[in-house]
Amino acid sequence: MRAADEVAFRRALAQFPTGVAVITGLSAQDQKPVGITVSSFNSVSLHPPLVLWSLARSSRHLGSFTVGCPHVIHVLARSQEELARRFASSETDKFCGIDFEHKQLELESGARALPSLLGWTARFSCVTETVYPGGDHCIIVARVDSHEVGSAAPLVFVRGRFAGLDCDASKPG
Repeated sequence: MRAADEVAFRRALAQFPTGVAVITGLSAQDQKPVGITVSSFNSVSLHPPLVLWSLARSSRHLGSFTVGCPHVIHVLARSQEELARRFASSETDKFCGIDFEHKQLELESGARALPSLLGWTARFSCVTETVYPGGDHCIIVARVDSHEVGSAAPLVFVRGRFAGLDCDASKPG
C-alpha cells in the first residue's frame, strides 16, 4: 500500500470508536511486570470463554504473551486516559509510581501473581491459547479464567483521541 493510501486507511479506521484496554503480564526474560495499551480487544466465544487482542510483531513484549502465558486485560475507565497514554509509551518501567495490585491467578501449572491495575471498568484474567499471524501484528486468542465488572464509565478512542462514554453500568444495556 502506498504511503498516502496508508494515511487514508488509518483515517478511515479511526472513524470506528473502540474501547481502550491495558494488558498486563510478566516479562518472559525476568518475570518483571509488563503492560501495553491496546484498542483491539474483542469477544470471540462464550463457550469456551475466549477473547482476542492484537500486538505489534515488533513489540518487545511479544514473548510475554505466547501460548500458555497468563495475563490480565483491564478495560479502562473514562478517568484513566493518563494510564492509557503511559502504557502506550515506550517507557521501560510503566509501573513506576502507580498503584497496582498482584492478582492471584490459579493455573493448571500452579498459582501466579500478576500485576493488575486499579480503577478499571472490567477486568479479565486470561491465558493465551493461540497466537495467529496478522500482517504486522499478532492476533492473540486468550481463554478467560475469571472476570469482574466495575461501575465506572468506559474510556474510548475515536478519530485519534480519547473520549468517554456517559453510561450507568448499574443499568442493563
